[in-house]
Amino acid sequence: SNELLKQLSYSYVKEVIVALDSDAKKEAFTFTEKLFKLGKKVSLIDLKDKDPSSMGYSNFYVKLKERKNFSTSDLLKYKILQYD
Repeated sequence: SNELLKQLSYSYVKEVIVALDSDAKKEAFTFTEKLFKLGKKVSLIDLKDKDPSSMGYSNFYVKLKERKNFSTSDLLKYKILQYD
């Protein structure tokens, strides 16, 4: 949300992890892109078709450990692919 983005932009938080299912993929990317442009270290976890709340702690933890930082090349890739 815009309010969350505003709060994060003014906070001392340096790293943000975005993890949403495929239903919210476009929104997750847009949010990630905005945080990245604000200079935050951002990781975007692609959960494919799974909902974070239904996959269980241990499965989510595996995804969390596998995450990679969002980069400029990721930004270009997502722009070219139109969020698909």
